[in-house]
Amino acid sequence: MTFQSRIYHWLFEPHPELKDPLQRQRSAILSLVLLFVPTFYLIFELTLSAFVPQYAYFDAPQPWVLMVSILSLAIYGLTRTRYHNVTIWLTIFFGVGGIYLLHVSNATSGNTTTLYYFGVLVFAAGFICTTRQILVVISLIYACLATLLLFPTFATQENIQVALHVALFVATAALITLGSRSIIHNLQQQTAIAQQLYYGLMNAGGQAILVIDAKTYDILESNQEAHALLNSGMETIEGMSLLDFLTPDARAKISAYWGKADGVPRILTVQRPDTQILSVEARLAPHPSQEGTAYIVSLVDVTEKLLTYQALETSERRFQQVFNNLYQFMLLLDPSGIVLEANDIARRVLGLPITAIIERPIWGFNGFEEVSIKRIRQMVEEAAQGKLSRGELMFEDRHQQHRVFDCTLQPIQIESHTVELLIFSATDVTDERNMQNRLRDIERRYEALFERSQDAVFVFNTQGQIISANAQAAQFLQTSVDNIIN
Repeated sequence: MTFQSRIYHWLFEPHPELKDPLQRQRSAILSLVLLFVPTFYLIFELTLSAFVPQYAYFDAPQPWVLMVSILSLAIYGLTRTRYHNVTIWLTIFFGVGGIYLLHVSNATSGNTTTLYYFGVLVFAAGFICTTRQILVVISLIYACLATLLLFPTFATQENIQVALHVALFVATAALITLGSRSIIHNLQQQTAIAQQLYYGLMNAGGQAILVIDAKTYDILESNQEAHALLNSGMETIEGMSLLDFLTPDARAKISAYWGKADGVPRILTVQRPDTQILSVEARLAPHPSQEGTAYIVSLVDVTEKLLTYQALETSERRFQQVFNNLYQFMLLLDPSGIVLEANDIARRVLGLPITAIIERPIWGFNGFEEVSIKRIRQMVEEAAQGKLSRGELMFEDRHQQHRVFDCTLQPIQIESHTVELLIFSATDVTDERNMQNRLRDIERRYEALFERSQDAVFVFNTQGQIISANAQAAQFLQTSVDNIIN
């Protein structure tokens, strides 16, 4: 937005609640008049009083002049609000009062006052009714002033005083007229652009568009897409109420936000005359040329999209239930080894919240031994190439207990044989490994006791058969161990 556009928007843009184009034009022009006239007049009189007081009407600004100027600016402030109609009557009242007071203050010079107002009215009317005569009028002003200076007979103090004030009001009228034309052109351009966008939207195709009455919900206009979306065998839907096509819950929903023309999409349930139920995404926007009385409603059929979304939600919910209820340590990884998801068992083992687990490499958690970290990296590289990888990893949990996990890294491939995900599953086999170690230790002790004993040792089963014997037993019986067994 340019600097001039910002100034225009700040000073003269009509209040948003003024919907009628004619009201918006009147409001903007009234703002222009009320802002320029008192401001220019005060500046002009103060300048004359300071530098050439003999040509000023007042030696100092009179209280009523300041009062009228302040009231004019106050009324200008009202034009920026919704109370537009009040400002018209206030402007007329204070304008007539100001002219009357000005006439009384200059009653000693009736001819001057008559010429003064006549010049103002003539030039103001001329500028309002004609076009592009600013250069002619400015030339006329300079010609009048030059005539007064060239012919001393006419260059009396009173005539110069009148000429200066007439020049002021002519210039003010010129600025107001040019500004009014600019404002009207700007507003008309905005309306034309809005109309073009509206008709382009209605005729573009691909989206159902309705024009709805703001109070009765009646359908005023519709395009072919809207007719096809809502209609089932009827010739037209114009004149029908939008509520006739909505389910009861959708009617309650639309009445809750009706009037909030914010363009925010909302899901409504539509019931067509053939009893088919559709889910539509509705957006409400003000009509460009009927603001406040009509709305534009765009409808998009999202039935299949919602069904797909609901199916995805169901699948996601089932996956989460299975994923979190497994009695295994499980992580979802991307092909580079970054954690995407972790189940409840993994969170408990790692002792971290989910936010501290995801988006970290699997080997980046405290507790893995150096050998295990190297093995994890190797497993990730193999799985990223589409190979199933297995191995045992040592991990020190949050209780500083060493645990052993039997791990599997399963690649998930899509149709193009590209690895999309890695599923890391681990089973805690710490107790099994401890039991195996204890059994091996017992076996070693038994073997040491059995083989190295100096006594003859026989092992019997419950039926009394010899199932094992050491070398000392064979020597004692003077035979071989094989002959003793069984």
